[in-house]
Amino acid sequence: MKPEILTVVFCVLSLATANAALAEAQVDVSDRSRPTGQGWIEGYRDGDTLVFKGIPYARPPVGELRWRPPATVPAWNGLRQTTAFGPKCSQQGGAFNGQGEEDCLYLNVWAPDTKSVPADETARRPVMLWIHGGGLLFGSSTNAIFNSRKLAEAGNVVIVSFNYRLGVFGFLGLRELSVESQPQSSGAYGLLDQNAALKWVHDNIAAFGGDPDNITLFGESAGATSVCMHLAAPISRGLFQRAIIQSGPCLINQVSLEEHERRSRFIVDALGCTDSNDVSACLRAADVHDVIEANRDKTTGLPPGLNDESPTWSIEKGLPVDGVFMLKPFVQAIREGDVAEVPVMIGSVADEWYTFLNSSRDQLNKPGQYQLALSRRYGDRAAAVSSVYALENPDDTTAVLAAVVGADLINCPTEVVAGKLADHGRHIYLYSLQKKLDHLPEPLWGVFHTSDLAFVFGNDHWLAPLGEKDKLLSAKMMTYWTNFAKTGSPNSSDAPEWPRYDSSAGRYLRLDETVSADVNAGAENKCAFWKKFREW
Repeated sequence: MKPEILTVVFCVLSLATANAALAEAQVDVSDRSRPTGQGWIEGYRDGDTLVFKGIPYARPPVGELRWRPPATVPAWNGLRQTTAFGPKCSQQGGAFNGQGEEDCLYLNVWAPDTKSVPADETARRPVMLWIHGGGLLFGSSTNAIFNSRKLAEAGNVVIVSFNYRLGVFGFLGLRELSVESQPQSSGAYGLLDQNAALKWVHDNIAAFGGDPDNITLFGESAGATSVCMHLAAPISRGLFQRAIIQSGPCLINQVSLEEHERRSRFIVDALGCTDSNDVSACLRAADVHDVIEANRDKTTGLPPGLNDESPTWSIEKGLPVDGVFMLKPFVQAIREGDVAEVPVMIGSVADEWYTFLNSSRDQLNKPGQYQLALSRRYGDRAAAVSSVYALENPDDTTAVLAAVVGADLINCPTEVVAGKLADHGRHIYLYSLQKKLDHLPEPLWGVFHTSDLAFVFGNDHWLAPLGEKDKLLSAKMMTYWTNFAKTGSPNSSDAPEWPRYDSSAGRYLRLDETVSADVNAGAENKCAFWKKFREW
């Protein structure tokens, strides 16, 4: 049977099951109600958009389900109210450090109002599935900046966002956990959650007016890194048709499952489970806050990107090639062209790393700190970096370090990924965001990491409200993003032409007060140096 026929059959059966459950419960539905494979839900109307919040896409990963792959949600009877966000996942850092819950696997849908379930497949809209950032340690889809009504209405698209397990809850890898699974694997639960959300969207989104065969996966920062991982993950192929990568450190270190298990051992010791007869049971019995405390950095407190000897897990320490989600490192996959055959939009912002160093300026802007920081990060290769990024005044240490780490982790890997994918025949569109937000409280922030979120979603950033010039660029970016979701090309008659990227010409789109095509994207970030230095 053909895949598209199977999809139709599944949707019909799901709808029949939901209808039967609803009829049995004798609950009336409204024009704000929609069926899912587990039962009917009811949202609310916000302007011209229907909004559904807190839809469960996997069982709560608590108790015996802690550190196991996401499990299917059982069906419910009656009409489930979905008008409030589900809880944030347990946070390890960020503004809500120590907060959140393990019961957090919920998603949200913004759908331009169709009044009823579309009967005609030709009326279905493109779908955009958002993955939030936060270093895979913190963050959630509930942040106000991710309110998707403006983006959904601007492009007439369906937007979905969701939460996934973070920190050690999402990425702990241990031999004891691996042997419980078939195949034997651990350490990628957060990515498996994302895959489960993607499957939910593919199976259910038609009831919200979305096209299950036109899904764009998009994310920023660690969410963008996640998109890269899905491009290389065989289990995600066929579930999405386009990808957008915003400020993603996609060439992060990836380690074998055995090495990841070895590096995770400190959690067993920290939770007092080393001598337990059943290590897995001991770990699952630990209090959620004790687990978070076990992974808290108790050493130098250095800013992200300036390596220290802390044993704690972070995205910088590497994602595992777990053998279930990831079968090979992403960098190997793009070299070989072993990635999903989908068009990709990819880019970064001008001043990526200042966000992470700004609060440490007083510590960093002192004589000798520049070389010390480079030595921590690059060891005996620090001199090669300082020869390219010279420091003339200690007061500039933070800014120069931000340029170094930003180029190394995000700006230049972005160009490398774009080039590798283009060389393998993928349709690639590269951008660089160069516009500062109009009302920054401090101009030193520049075009900082996460500033693109305000433009893409059309909402105020938590650091500054959108100004009038910001809103003009935001409108253009929302047009590019949703055009790409519709056709695989960002171009239309409504905005300046965005040329396809190839590694020889290096054409990209410069997003500033004036939007224009340019060439040699990596020149400002000295990417020729980093490609040779890192042997990308």
